[in-house]
Amino acid sequence: MKITETQFNMKYLLIFCIAVIGFSSSAQEFSLPKGHQIISEIIGGLNADQIDEKVIVVETDEETDFGFVRDIYVLKSVNDTWKI
Repeated sequence: MKITETQFNMKYLLIFCIAVIGFSSSAQEFSLPKGHQIISEIIGGLNADQIDEKVIVVETDEETDFGFVRDIYVLKSVNDTWKI
């Protein structure tokens, strides 16, 4: 079975998201930076801890030759507050 480039990229995106969650021991409350706009968000489990995470795709106000820069945030719910 041949893996497409999209599947390959999604695999590494998922690994990156899990690594970010795993290494974030001192979580800070999330606030959307000024000039940024949420493009998409989804809530679901990224690991086996039975606690949902929220992944947000944000378009920044920084423009390049390829369009506006986008950031990905992975948030964890701590005491009913989304933290990064």
